[in-house]
Amino acid sequence: MALPEPMVGAPVSATGGVAYAPTDTALPTDASATLDSAFVLGGLISEDGCTLSPNRSQEQKRAWGGKIVRTIQTEYGLTVTFTFLESSKAEVLKAVYGDENVTISAGKIAVLHNEKQPERKAYVLNMLDGKRKRRIVLPNAQLAQTGDIQYVHSDLIQYSVELTGYEDEAGNNGYEYIDDDAITGD
Repeated sequence: MALPEPMVGAPVSATGGVAYAPTDTALPTDASATLDSAFVLGGLISEDGCTLSPNRSQEQKRAWGGKIVRTIQTEYGLTVTFTFLESSKAEVLKAVYGDENVTISAGKIAVLHNEKQPERKAYVLNMLDGKRKRRIVLPNAQLAQTGDIQYVHSDLIQYSVELTGYEDEAGNNGYEYIDDDAITGD
């Protein structure tokens, strides 16, 4: 019997694996479905890929004498971190700074730096390993910059970001879909 082959998380295309759209956009329900035309490709992300971080806070309840009798979950959150590499791509700038803070005209982009946060959007991260696909969907997420922007001659201008997934109408912060012909049904 052959051992299963673990998946890698490479982007689906050379244009990057991150896409975003308004939160009312129809969302994919598997890893292979074509994205709604409202989704915009965000551009290349760094070789570190993306990191999905489920965050659970728990509190242990103890009986008299110190014995743990129950563990209660007090918080849950979901974040995804990654770094955009295409610092002069309008779609990246709109994701990082917000649509209303980026103005585009022929051959020019103007970015406003202010306290306004980017709008919440639906984000999709697509990955591919051979014929196997994996997709993370955050239906209601907000992007925040998490690192300094360095302008030097020896490196790319990059935007380190964190997506926070908020609950959707179904009470879910995110969804993960895997398409792999080796998976058999129950």
